[in-house]
Amino acid sequence: MHLATPPGTSEASIDPARCPPLRGDGLTWVGCTASVRGYEYRNQRQPGWQVVVVDGAADVWCDGGWRALPTDAVYVAPPGADVGTRLRGAARIWWTCAERRFAVGTTEPERVLAPELASLLRAAASAAIDETDRPEAAAAVPSWVALLADLATRAIARARGEAPPADPLAALWAAVRARPAARWTAADVRRASGLPRERLRRLCRARHGCSPQRRITAFRLEHAALLLRRSALPVAEIARRVGYARPFAFSTAFRRTYGASPRAWRASAG
Repeated sequence: MHLATPPGTSEASIDPARCPPLRGDGLTWVGCTASVRGYEYRNQRQPGWQVVVVDGAADVWCDGGWRALPTDAVYVAPPGADVGTRLRGAARIWWTCAERRFAVGTTEPERVLAPELASLLRAAASAAIDETDRPEAAAAVPSWVALLADLATRAIARARGEAPPADPLAALWAAVRARPAARWTAADVRRASGLPRERLRRLCRARHGCSPQRRITAFRLEHAALLLRRSALPVAEIARRVGYARPFAFSTAFRRTYGASPRAWRASAG
């Protein structure tokens, strides 16, 4: 990897350790760099997807050479590609990195420029980064992350010349994020999704590798992890806010997913 950072360069970023909802949506790193002419980043054979937008004069490494990236365009690079960004003046760069499994299909795209979506990607990435550090905004962060993941999916689809994939489970996950403390019985889940039980089960397993109830548990625990990191609420109150009547059951589920008790995880998060 090559990185040149002129004086005055600043960067803000989040990863699943700082922002647990990223993990559930398949994102590995989201960030924004502000710099000037002379900034340059190069990386060979990146492990996952990368979606980049800029505000200012910038070039991206595309098909073996530097290519200008307009502020109304999106740079999409598939897993295994050589990637790079350099600035020709004062500018900001937003990047969203995702797991290899984030987008699947029958063809691998070239490194391409996908039109549109740039302003939305900039806004969603900025909000996810900024709100992660605000305790009072903890409830909003999963929604920003979900929006960012959806926009990245659409950018990748456009880069391939494909129609953006529809997510028949989107309404269900939006409802769960809005009401993590609800009971979410099997009947509630079917009603929110509008899908027959068996189709719901097959879709969830195909897209997320688990049952709907396990996916809902993951959403609850992501929200709990965010509250543990960004608030001073007692563990029992956080448990209640994410649907656990008994703190012991919450602690057991949290330890199973994050490898530490809620109190220990909060302490390690600083």
